[in-house]
Amino acid sequence: MNFFCTVRYISFFSLGFLLCTSCFLKSKKEIKGNPLAREGEKYLYFDDVKEIIPKDLSKSDSLAFLKNYINKWIKKQVILEKAELSLSEKQKDVSRQLRDYRNVILMHKYEQSIIAQKSDTNISDIEISDYYEKHKNDLKLKESIIVPLFVRIPRNAPNAAHVKIWYKSEKDADLDKLVKYSFKNKGDFFYEEHSWYVFHDFFKKFPIDPGPSEEAYIRFNKFIEFKDSLNYFYVNIKAYKLKNETPPLEYVKAEIKSIILNKRKINLINDIENRLFNDAMSDRHAEIFSIEVKNFSDTVIRRDSLKDKHKKITQ
Repeated sequence: MNFFCTVRYISFFSLGFLLCTSCFLKSKKEIKGNPLAREGEKYLYFDDVKEIIPKDLSKSDSLAFLKNYINKWIKKQVILEKAELSLSEKQKDVSRQLRDYRNVILMHKYEQSIIAQKSDTNISDIEISDYYEKHKNDLKLKESIIVPLFVRIPRNAPNAAHVKIWYKSEKDADLDKLVKYSFKNKGDFFYEEHSWYVFHDFFKKFPIDPGPSEEAYIRFNKFIEFKDSLNYFYVNIKAYKLKNETPPLEYVKAEIKSIILNKRKINLINDIENRLFNDAMSDRHAEIFSIEVKNFSDTVIRRDSLKDKHKKITQ
């Protein structure tokens, strides 16, 4: 299989089972190995891209991925070449941006290493509960949630009428009968007292139409029954919380834990920054020159004064 894509010159052949290239290019400039593509005096080699090719792709998909990558590489080089020719030296000077970007990356890596070493990730249930009680008015559900008791029974199961009584009952004995009946007759039973589900996610595979108001449907339909050609389905909404209401603690426990951890990380970083700042100032490794601050303030005052004068003249 050969792919051809020409900007100035590019040829590229089937890589075989190792996706190795076997193209031959002649140029005045010495070429190292077998390049995949060229733009001007810049060459792209298989060694440059082999690590980014997804390992689970077929040979044909790998070739397609590589062809797309090569096209993007050439476009990028063409644009960069045009930028080099078109922009002024001042516009091309990105040393400050690169320095700032490098500093940001280094600081981030340092902070992450500190967090990994010193951050306490143990959060007790008491901490989570305290946070919940203090912030429960700020925690609002974006969707209605339910705790469902769910039963599926084959339509040919014997004495299925009992299920209609058992699934509505609050008695432990009836619940036990329902569980045993379901499994004996190759049905399904599901109920976890503290497992909450988003209402429309739970019912999206079933023929349930809540109408214009999902909240109203949940309020007035505690027991839901429906069927298909093979099964009867029964749902008892044991508990619910409607959209914009305060969620139960167990539903937001993971979210609260994440919030507490993030606050700890922020506090840890702030403490380290302040400690390093104070140490640097105490050791006179860092100084603030008041004369420079005063000069800067005077400059700002003069600048603002000129702005006010200009504003009055233009008015």
